[in-house]
Amino acid sequence: MTQDEQLAYWRHQSRRHEQAAKRGVSAADAQVLRDRIVELENAARSEDERAVAEAVEAARIEAAQAVRDELLPQLRSAELRGYASVVLNGTRLDAWLDTVNAAAFFDDQGRVDGDRVVAHLTEMVGSPALAELASPPSATHPDYGQGRPGGRTRLARGEGGRAEAARRFGTAAAPAAGPTLGA
Repeated sequence: MTQDEQLAYWRHQSRRHEQAAKRGVSAADAQVLRDRIVELENAARSEDERAVAEAVEAARIEAAQAVRDELLPQLRSAELRGYASVVLNGTRLDAWLDTVNAAAFFDDQGRVDGDRVVAHLTEMVGSPALAELASPPSATHPDYGQGRPGGRTRLARGEGGRAEAARRFGTAAAPAAGPTLGA
């Protein structure tokens, strides 16, 4: 091939690729291609390989179901706790969670319906716990050394040195009489 022929060939390939990329692949076409790939892979496998692949797929599905069975109740309990904490808190929340039938608050798809939980607890208890959250924080809140809000965070000039001198030497007194050179 001459250089002109090579140039024409690669331009054609480039344009063909760009047009295919512009068209894209629809979701249905992609699924057909995936199915075809699986079909070709299965046709190329031996009976032993097919049996192993089926066993692996069955084990994967079984493991996923086991994990779902283990973690789904914990997730639902956490969701229920989150929604119920709008109305209850502390030991009242823990006591309610220990006795509640969580399945009563699931929607059609098996998820916890937060509006139903809050409405039920508001009707049952009355006032939400949000009023209790408005109280000031306890005195055990840690001080991260950033100073107090609105307070004075720095000492006046020279105060630190005076305080340290008073701590080391006691209160400021007249200089002690020592030996003099002229006496």
